[in-house]
Amino acid sequence: MAFVFYLLYVTSYFLHLGMRIPALGSIRIDLILVILTAVCIVLLNDKDRSTKIDKTGIILLGLLLYIVITLPLVQWPGSVINAGFENYFKVIIFYFFTVLIVTNQQKLKIFLFVFAACQMYRVLEPLYLHVATDYWGDATSMGHGEMMDRLAGSPYDVINPNGLAFVAVTSIVFIFYLSRTLPSIWRVTGHALLPLMVYALVLTGSRSGMVAFAGVAVSIIMTSRRKIISISVLIVFSIFAFQRLDDMQQDRYLSIYRSDVRGASTAQGRIEGIYRDFEVAMNRPLFGHGLGTSLEANYNIGSTALMSHNLVMEVWQEIGLVGLIIYFYYIIISIRNYLTALRRMNQPGIDELHNMARGVGAWLILLMIFSIFSYGLSSYSWYLFGGLSVVFMRLLTDNAESERNGVAPA
Repeated sequence: MAFVFYLLYVTSYFLHLGMRIPALGSIRIDLILVILTAVCIVLLNDKDRSTKIDKTGIILLGLLLYIVITLPLVQWPGSVINAGFENYFKVIIFYFFTVLIVTNQQKLKIFLFVFAACQMYRVLEPLYLHVATDYWGDATSMGHGEMMDRLAGSPYDVINPNGLAFVAVTSIVFIFYLSRTLPSIWRVTGHALLPLMVYALVLTGSRSGMVAFAGVAVSIIMTSRRKIISISVLIVFSIFAFQRLDDMQQDRYLSIYRSDVRGASTAQGRIEGIYRDFEVAMNRPLFGHGLGTSLEANYNIGSTALMSHNLVMEVWQEIGLVGLIIYFYYIIISIRNYLTALRRMNQPGIDELHNMARGVGAWLILLMIFSIFSYGLSSYSWYLFGGLSVVFMRLLTDNAESERNGVAPA
């Protein structure tokens, strides 16, 4: 039952069921599902040592304790209490629920399928609205008074174009790798959706999303058996797709590396923004301004009504240098767990698990690239990745023990 409630929470969290169905929103459906999941974990826990949290979980608990203890020392404790804690609680449980509930390979496969399906829906919905009603959701300045429309999340999914680009690339990654573990009908469906995900990514006008997509594509090609063919297809497709863009969209993406096109000033502004964010962080260098207050700090101190678009600066602004060290220690240990698990996946008979792990590895590249260009302390991604890294380690250990005992792995 804990697994079922967790899947329902994942669906409700990503598809915003509380907004879509007001009756569910009025009863705080997300909170109810969290409580039901936690109750099932406590009541049905079989005391199995393999489902206990590891070092990364202890670090996260330490980080949470640090945030609570330093609450009187931050600049805006009221903002932390009113909004910071609630948002953070909703995302940090992705680590703990994944570790405690996803206990075998079949559950992992189902969980990743539900997760990927939610991300695909988040992309397809605004794309459908764009085709049917010319919906965009956002726009950006290209300089000299020119504005370019950009595809953002649907009215029920309030994410900006960069956020939608992250969701689109996430969908591409998991479609590519998870489809290998599914029956043929699902594999064909997934591959048919890939061009739509790429099309939506282009419409977002997200330069960070395009850089991340390129990084993910390179990682996929490097593990491919047909590298030359894959590179050739990617080059031809990229040239064809670029030629199909209008002049403004072309300039938007060319501004990634050129300073003589429209929109180049905003690309330079990202770099300058990191320096401004650093100055804001140094206003409260040790303990920060408070969890979830990056926007508030930048507005009141840096005179910019934006959250920090760099993970290091965001964490530093909100929970200080001490919190920054703890948080990135958690990320480093999570990455180490994942790489250790991946190196051990040379055992026979675990091709399905290996494909899922490679998909999470490609997603890791996306997370690392986006951390340069976006925030994430109170986003789910790094917590889910940490939980999945523990699950992979545990499943490999379980498989090894099953082989020694002559029992087929779960």
